[in-house]
Amino acid sequence: MVLLMTSVSLGLLRLPDVCASWNPSSAVSYLAQALRRGKVHGSLARAGKVRGQTPKVAKQDKKKQPKGRAMKRIKYNRRFVNVVVGPGKKRGPNSNDKAVAQVRVHFRPIFLSLNSEQPGTITRAAQHHGRGGVPFKNTKEARLAKQLAKCGTLSEIENLLTPMQTKDMSSKELSFMLGAICRRHGEPERALQALRHLESTGAPVRNVYSYTAVLSGLGRAGCISQAQALLASMDDVGLEADTAAHNAVLAALAKEARWQDAEALTEQMRSRGVPRDVYTYTSIVHALGRAGHWERARVLVRNMVRGRLETRPNVVTFSALMGACLACDEPAAAMATFHDMELCGVRPDAKALTHFFTACRAVDPPQGARALDIFRTQTECRDGVQPVTSTYNALIAALGSAGLCDDALAVLDEMEEADMEERSPNGITYNAALFACARAGRASDARLLCARMDAAGVRRDAVTYAELLRALARGGCLRESLQILDELEQGVREVRPNLVVYNVMLAECARSIGASSDDVDDDDLLSFVDRTVSSMESAGGDLSPDPFTRRAHLLALENANEWRRAAEVSRSTGADLDILRGVVYRGVDAARITLPLALEPLRTAANAVVASGRRARELGARELGARQQGKP
Repeated sequence: MVLLMTSVSLGLLRLPDVCASWNPSSAVSYLAQALRRGKVHGSLARAGKVRGQTPKVAKQDKKKQPKGRAMKRIKYNRRFVNVVVGPGKKRGPNSNDKAVAQVRVHFRPIFLSLNSEQPGTITRAAQHHGRGGVPFKNTKEARLAKQLAKCGTLSEIENLLTPMQTKDMSSKELSFMLGAICRRHGEPERALQALRHLESTGAPVRNVYSYTAVLSGLGRAGCISQAQALLASMDDVGLEADTAAHNAVLAALAKEARWQDAEALTEQMRSRGVPRDVYTYTSIVHALGRAGHWERARVLVRNMVRGRLETRPNVVTFSALMGACLACDEPAAAMATFHDMELCGVRPDAKALTHFFTACRAVDPPQGARALDIFRTQTECRDGVQPVTSTYNALIAALGSAGLCDDALAVLDEMEEADMEERSPNGITYNAALFACARAGRASDARLLCARMDAAGVRRDAVTYAELLRALARGGCLRESLQILDELEQGVREVRPNLVVYNVMLAECARSIGASSDDVDDDDLLSFVDRTVSSMESAGGDLSPDPFTRRAHLLALENANEWRRAAEVSRSTGADLDILRGVVYRGVDAARITLPLALEPLRTAANAVVASGRRARELGARELGARQQGKP
């Protein structure tokens, strides 16, 4: 074996030719030696070293070698760190070695080339030592199945799940195979078919581990009915479903927001005496949050905190509750949940910080400074939180909403200086920083951010241009923003303008009308707004005007003192009643439109509200009746 590996490393023999001359038993023995060790040392192919040995040290270098723990660390690195990992995907520094690369490539074909007429291939391979066929002590056949489950294709795994191959397999091996079909290949239904087929052949798959693996795959794929049926069938075959099996079904129910079924299953666990852990209740919190019942979820978490349930909440539970509050537009409740988590002594993770920063941005007024203080406190302490890109994105957005542009740009600089993959800025990061520049009206910083995006290889999208146009317009460069919009429409830039870009540009033009600015004339801005809204109406589809478009159009007409046109546009377009009320009130107060003309769009809007059944009495009839009685 040493001579063979040395020859391969020196290029004297090509591994495919060597493998072709072997018989199946030799191939299995060779494979067992490699996979049993799990990792192939870089010097194995060069000098025939085995795992228990280290490279020899020359006499003149012995005095320079460190001693004690430092020497143990060096030996560990030589044996286990500087490796090429088996047939998996991990690679070490020696992965470019040609001989070792050939070993990696040809391990699996040698193993799979053995036909199904030789039963118990994995077991026989594990029971053969690389030299002499001596059995290993404490042999674990599941390790070989686990290696194949990590790297094998779906057809390769299914070929092993045959009666001849599974004759000598253990239950753990088969559970690894079924789990690989569900998780890696996303085929839970085929795993369920394989489970039923193996049960009919007498294979040892009738255990909780195999059923839980298939249940988890069915739940992730959204096959809830099949998962529930499989969970119920465990009683028929004499298996007691444990907590993990129930949690797999609960996670699937939570994904579909079926909180009643989740609570019923939890009650069934209590009646059967199955322990309910923190993941059980976390799944219920997820289900309640997706269904919009954030108050019910908060009551459940508070009962866990007060010790009324079997377990205490962890950071995942609190994060789920914060996500539920944010999904229901309750940022204040999300911030209160974060402080409750701190009072309980639960340390936040990156996801919890992300939810907290999102809540700090959504509250009124935004709590950007508070978010920055929490970020510094939680990340700079010993064993602090390791933030990821999404955490930084939420923090920059919170700082931008609070008007702290300098702090937002400083956080972005910190991300770029870290030079870590899990903290590398992406398009959302730069868009959040552009939003901060737009809120502060810093056009020059917005231009520099776009240049940094291009240098980092991050592609611009429609949101990028929307924030850039906003920053330029608020920074006194409205004409430049109009030129960029024209380039977007002509296809000169990499993206086409969408509804968000047009709404931003219309809003900024409407704000600039009547302001003391010499950049663009007011008449030109008003004609641009009218022309753009008309083209959006004719285009239709994704560019159809929405309430934000109507609001910007009416604001432009108001700032240009075109009150009569504003009332006519409101009446013809059937705008939202709140928008109409604002237009009419301001127009009447400015004595620009008469009361009958003001009442007409309100009457039209009230009729539309009555027809659709939305708050008719509260917003339509009462408002219209008050105006008809001549009340101010």
